[in-house]
Amino acid sequence: SMKLEIRVIPRAGTVVATLWRVGDAGAAAVGERFYRHLRAGAAPEAALAAAQRELIPARGGFTWAAYAISGTGGRKSGGVVRTTSGEP
Repeated sequence: SMKLEIRVIPRAGTVVATLWRVGDAGAAAVGERFYRHLRAGAAPEAALAAAQRELIPARGGFTWAAYAISGTGGRKSGGVVRTTSGEP
């Protein structure tokens, strides 16, 4: 059976989630590209789409396709986008 886990983040304007289990390397590849585009000023949905397009030619499977985005798309003021390494 399929297990669905949802974690609610209070006041989150946008949530990025996977539709199926993704390995660490695949998650890092998507996350690094997503946050790079986000820091460059792209809207969350555009940042995810750009990250996915960059990974389509990779020969590592369909990890890029596991990601979906939901929410208002608005960023909350005062927030800092951080990478997995913790640096802004």
